[in-house]
Amino acid sequence: NHARPSFRRPRGELRVFTSPNPSHFFMKNQYRFLLSWVLGTLLVGTALRAAGQWSTATLGQGRSSLTAASVGNKVIFAGGNNGASSGFVDVYDTSTDTWSTTSLSKDRYELASAVAGGKAFFAGGYSDVGTTHRNEVDIYDSATNTWSTATLSVGRSYLTGTASGSKVFFAGGTSQAAVNSNVVDIYDVSTNTWSAATLSLGRFALAAASAGGKVFFAGGLGFDSFAFPSAVVDIYDTATNTWSTATLSQPRGYLAATSVGSKVIFAGGWRLGY
Repeated sequence: NHARPSFRRPRGELRVFTSPNPSHFFMKNQYRFLLSWVLGTLLVGTALRAAGQWSTATLGQGRSSLTAASVGNKVIFAGGNNGASSGFVDVYDTSTDTWSTTSLSKDRYELASAVAGGKAFFAGGYSDVGTTHRNEVDIYDSATNTWSTATLSVGRSYLTGTASGSKVFFAGGTSQAAVNSNVVDIYDVSTNTWSAATLSLGRFALAAASAGGKVFFAGGLGFDSFAFPSAVVDIYDTATNTWSTATLSQPRGYLAATSVGSKVIFAGGWRLGY
């Protein structure tokens, strides 16, 4: 085990804005640092039909270091830390404008999520019980409204997740055996099979996004006697099944990632001297 790096956890409000086109959603945080940290009762914005309006709702349990995914007509907020590792899951049904709750198979925080083939995957994380980096993957099937489980090849937390086509990817993180994990677990929904690959550099608190048949794993932190940021970008080409690398303009961890059209965007993060 190792001591996880300590960072300030700013208090912020997470909201969802509805533009005139209700398919355009933007997450807004009053701070640009560590968007996943939210203390106390987390306010979750729910979209109104009227153009340009905001509203708020409340999760069943206030917590930080959770993850979120949308699949079908449901938005799912899973896991987190409410002073201890939590397995709480809040589910918002956009078709009925109702909330429900369930639980992950294991309590954990700093987990990752991804969606492919009508299924949402919630992988890895850290549990206070036994100070364990978890290998569980909780899977929600939107077609059958059922949950199942699988396992990562290596239990780890502070990993990242994304999807491309029929595949979901969970990369990097910290683990019991190796502080900086370079493992990439890949699940193909179409064949129901798992495989594994490796990043060029083991690291945690990295970010992932995909576009144009390519999957990008960017930045992150290494950990020796101190957490040091990385500028490495590992790129997987799904068409050729090959890997390449690039670099960010600045090394950083705890950054955010998203994609739009043919572009992937990596923003913010923590770096030495910040």
